[in-house]
Amino acid sequence: MAFAGLPFLLAMVHLPTASSDTLADARPEKSVRVLVGPHGKFAGDDFECVEKDVFRDAPWARGACMIGCHARRPRRSRCAKALRTCEMLSQCAAVEINVEGTVATLKRASALSRRTSLQKQIEFTQNRHERAPGTDRHCDAVDESLRARVGAGTCLLDCPKLNCTQATALCYEMAECIAVDVGFGFAGRAAVARLRFQPPAA
Repeated sequence: MAFAGLPFLLAMVHLPTASSDTLADARPEKSVRVLVGPHGKFAGDDFECVEKDVFRDAPWARGACMIGCHARRPRRSRCAKALRTCEMLSQCAAVEINVEGTVATLKRASALSRRTSLQKQIEFTQNRHERAPGTDRHCDAVDESLRARVGAGTCLLDCPKLNCTQATALCYEMAECIAVDVGFGFAGRAAVARLRFQPPAA
């Protein structure tokens, strides 16, 4: 999916289907992590749910519990339905919201998410380039053909088929990496990830 998640499956338990009115009256029962950007499998594993209300018939969304958000609402409330649903589902531990703020994917905790997104926060931005949080820095994994377009001292990686998993994994591995800026249509690529790093101490 374009910046919405990468599917994994485990055994699951569902509560009965709840209407939006019932969900609106539900009281929070647990703390739900909210992640913004294409964390994918690093946010947790996907699982099926009857509450899914977007991309129900899309093959690439099979196995994922995806709930539409209201992009025109303030950021805190645009995905309120997804948050309430996660609170009600015993297997849900996190809500991953795409950069555009239009779709939320509910996630189950996994060994990988416990090692990555639970230990470190990465900020995702879109088409911010050198204005993204942090600063540029060279990395050994840089795509040399991309770096030639912007000069040395940058860490640019291709996101084939809009999949930035490699770049996200690298950012989690590099202690000083704090952000990933995803640029669309750069250098003829569908998407390119630009890793950004903690600025040097003054």
